[in-house]
Amino acid sequence: MTRKNSDRQWLVFLMVQHQNFMTSLEKRVRSRLSTARILFHPAMTIEEYLAAFERFLGKENDNCSSEWSKFVADFVSDPKVVAELNYMFSANSSYMLLKQLTSAFLCLFLSETEGTSAVEIFAEAVEMIMPSKHESEGKIKSLSMWSLCVLLCVYRRLRSCPQSATVGYRKILQDFRRIGNTVDSRVRVPSDLAVYKELDRLVELGLLEADTSKANNMVFRRCSLNMNTQNLGKILREITLPAAIEYWFETQAAE
Repeated sequence: MTRKNSDRQWLVFLMVQHQNFMTSLEKRVRSRLSTARILFHPAMTIEEYLAAFERFLGKENDNCSSEWSKFVADFVSDPKVVAELNYMFSANSSYMLLKQLTSAFLCLFLSETEGTSAVEIFAEAVEMIMPSKHESEGKIKSLSMWSLCVLLCVYRRLRSCPQSATVGYRKILQDFRRIGNTVDSRVRVPSDLAVYKELDRLVELGLLEADTSKANNMVFRRCSLNMNTQNLGKILREITLPAAIEYWFETQAAE
């Protein structure tokens, strides 16, 4: 990178936690960045994820009995448990969520008095941490096409991001305006304020979560999804959309 009015070059390193940071930069900035990446942590495999779950259960803890260690080994190798862990891993492979699952399972398992099997208790714990049936499903399926497209714009921006990622209201407005102008005129934007108010309404419905701590002005407000992206994606795929809109959301990458 060369500074304007100077023959000296700068070597710039961008240190980030997530490799999707490029989506937060302006297009003119992205075009000037090198595609080289330095990864300090290789991607975790499902085998490492299963091994971490065993450790969290105390399999390698010297204070645990040999009976408990054997129970953990047999439990984690059960096909039903592996299937549940595969589901968790594919949706969100973070250790934080896995620790929450471990705590929920142990609390349910240690308080069990009705003879329910450990595998059934584990399935209940998974449902607690990452429910497959979300209470907002009915609200999503009852949205008008206009409102649904606003939600889809948010989902499209955040579907490959961490759960805590946010997107600006203005960015959603730009995406929504593009749909109305180039894809389907039936969802053309009546006004900027209408889209901002619709985003606020989706927040009130509990489908989105708004971050208003740094911006009272709607234009600068940011929001995040209030449910797991995998579950939301599953619900959205069950809704019939106009072919042109569905094609746009599935094929056009977020800039």
